[in-house]
Amino acid sequence: MIRNYFKIAYRTLVHNKVYSFINLVGLTFGLVTSMLIFQYVIFENSADRFHKNSDQIYRLALKQTVNNGTPEVFSQIFLGAGEAFKKEVPAVESFTRIRADFFQEGPTITRANNTEKMAIKDIRSIMTDPSFLTVFTFPLIRGDASTALQNPSSILLTASMAQRLFGDTDPIGKIIDYSLSKGPQNLIVTGVLQDPPTNSHIQFDVVLPLQNFIGSTPASDRQAWNFRGFTTYVKLRSDADTEQLVALMNRVVDRSIGELYKRINVTLSLQLQPMHSVYFDRKTDLGITGDGSALVTTRTGNQRMVYFFTIIASIIFLIALMNYVNLSTVRSLDRSKEVGVRKVLGALKINLKIQFFLETMLMNVAALVCAVIITLLLMSSFNSFVQTNFTLTSWFNVPFLCLLAAVFTVGVFLSGLYPAFILSSVSPITALKGKVGSLTSRSFVWRLLVVLQYTPAIALVVCTIVVYNQLDFMQKKDIGLQLDDLVTIRSPRFLPGNMSSDQAEAAFRHELRKISSIEGASYAGNQAGRGLNFLAAFSPDSADESTIKWIKCSGVDQDFANVFGLKVLAGFFFTEGMESTYGNPNDFVRKVVLNETAVRSLGFRAHKDAIGRVLTAKDGLRYYVLGIVKDFNWASAHKATDPVMLWYTPNNRFMTVRISSGADMKQTLAQLKSSYDKLFPTDVFHYEFATDVYNRQYGEDEKFTQLFGFFTCMAILIASLGLFGLSAFTAARRSKEVAVRRVLGASVGTIFSLLAEDFLKLVLLAVVIGSPLAWYAMNQWLQDFAYHISIQWWVFVLAGILTALIALLTVSFQIIKAALLNPVKSLRSE
Repeated sequence: MIRNYFKIAYRTLVHNKVYSFINLVGLTFGLVTSMLIFQYVIFENSADRFHKNSDQIYRLALKQTVNNGTPEVFSQIFLGAGEAFKKEVPAVESFTRIRADFFQEGPTITRANNTEKMAIKDIRSIMTDPSFLTVFTFPLIRGDASTALQNPSSILLTASMAQRLFGDTDPIGKIIDYSLSKGPQNLIVTGVLQDPPTNSHIQFDVVLPLQNFIGSTPASDRQAWNFRGFTTYVKLRSDADTEQLVALMNRVVDRSIGELYKRINVTLSLQLQPMHSVYFDRKTDLGITGDGSALVTTRTGNQRMVYFFTIIASIIFLIALMNYVNLSTVRSLDRSKEVGVRKVLGALKINLKIQFFLETMLMNVAALVCAVIITLLLMSSFNSFVQTNFTLTSWFNVPFLCLLAAVFTVGVFLSGLYPAFILSSVSPITALKGKVGSLTSRSFVWRLLVVLQYTPAIALVVCTIVVYNQLDFMQKKDIGLQLDDLVTIRSPRFLPGNMSSDQAEAAFRHELRKISSIEGASYAGNQAGRGLNFLAAFSPDSADESTIKWIKCSGVDQDFANVFGLKVLAGFFFTEGMESTYGNPNDFVRKVVLNETAVRSLGFRAHKDAIGRVLTAKDGLRYYVLGIVKDFNWASAHKATDPVMLWYTPNNRFMTVRISSGADMKQTLAQLKSSYDKLFPTDVFHYEFATDVYNRQYGEDEKFTQLFGFFTCMAILIASLGLFGLSAFTAARRSKEVAVRRVLGASVGTIFSLLAEDFLKLVLLAVVIGSPLAWYAMNQWLQDFAYHISIQWWVFVLAGILTALIALLTVSFQIIKAALLNPVKSLRSE
């Protein structure tokens, strides 16, 4: 009996090749999309869960409220907090602190005693306690975990960094040169770690002992409760009550530092952030790209993107299932006679249900096999695009297998539901008389399913247009900076002889003035798109706590405005040779330039009102306002323009040169490299185009946009496959009607309009239903951007026209084929 079921199912699928092919392709594409997206979703949602006992690990965060204002949460807390909690809170088993070794940029490392000139700049470096290797599960491939971070002069490399530096040679015991703000150091390699997974929020290329930093910091600057800038993690006992624990920790904080902060009207409270929640946390402040920022060694996931793609995968798979059900519905007239004959011959209802479910299962199994093959072929490209490392073995985990099994089971059940339960219930007499039309072409069922298919597809088209427009808006937005033809060069870390950094940077500027194709050159503390360096609190004229405003700051030279195209609105910009600092702190220590947002933030009504005023910092030092510049966006359109203060620094880490328009870029870069190599033979020339650096911050948005567009095309393709099958069925069912109309003189155009009208009405109805859904979803998505487009009416019109044209092209082949068919052939049986 079972063999007979399979034989009939196989013959049925082969006999109806067109419908079988449409169903197979639709289900395959639906499964491919689901498998790609769901493995990505599971991977993202499992972030940081690879650590042993990850449910016992928490990140400490500090909630800070100034003057009863809006609370802010910071991930970087006090140096002595972890040690105090370990001593005074019994539930804390262990702790570890992490500080990024970062000042304006990451360190530069080179191999010592190596004749080949090789340097790797701007690496991700963290400094941490020896307990780092026991609190977290970052496996040590080589070295001894108990001693690897004990020596302040040791360094751990990731496997990929070790490969870049030493190739296949064992790096243990080797010496490397390591340089940041403290100058070059000789460090010994004591271990090699596996690269951190991409779904780890802690990212690094090298690991140094925290003692390397603390030991070189003056004792006055490293008081336990006066030195912030350390991301601290605690491992708790498995039975710890986190609410009681937070209360105990806050008592320790209050006793240690609370009174001091209350005097300046600041309230502090500690928070415990579960390890598995940190990856998607975009509200906690990680610091800015100044000294020791956690921002540069922390990877943050996009939970909203995960939600969006989960919904998209579900929609596409449901569209594929509705395709199957729809084609089963319209083919029910053909299958009803088969059902009638089999019932007359003694078939029971259960036999028919088994038969129809078996056909559905065979189709789904075939689709699953095809989907697995296609997904494996796409895996490499998908990994490269979303920065993951999925392999076939990645599928052998419980969440993915359970989800895949659930998708397959639901697919079989839903796609087999109609033929199994509806058709098997038809009366033999009704079926043999062909009176099941109410279930097929005369019914609203297939029309309803077409609307249900196209509604989410059209919503995705609208969303795709909005997403592309927003990305285009961000990339073309006037940011107040002229970044074209700008090239940025990193200042050298390894200097010849006794040359100081200031001398090196001044010498390089002097050499650049000899290159005729360079219009200007400017030193700055960072690059556009990488953030500003410092955050400081100021108030106008006095240190009154009630008027304090936080302002982002950076040092620039006298040519910064000209090179970057800043517009000076009031006062003056810096001039060459002016003092960078002034000796009398009672008068002022620096002359500064503010942007428009800083002027408004500090309460000045007009630009001229700020000129000549003195701003007082929290430490009591005073700053003289020299000029005002037009607002410029140093960060992405995700964030509003920050209040910015610039101060004069004649030399700095990033030299940006403006190359003459029309100049030979290749030749100019060669001249720059030649000048750099002549001055700094032990360092490596490294340059970047300013537009590339700035646009790099939109990499995640570009990835999201392209994936969104790809999956929208998949949804439209699957929906159109179903429409193609329906148009073939309609053309076949109405062939005699078409023949009679042709005989009576109807043109091909008239017949085309008649048959296409039904489909276009359904698509337009789907546009009406899908547009408000898309508007709501996109309106919510756009709230993530400080600067965003408005959703215009033409977006919905364009989406409707595009979808209608696709639908029209889809059905036109079958309709025109029917209209051109010789009427004699269609009417021969009459």
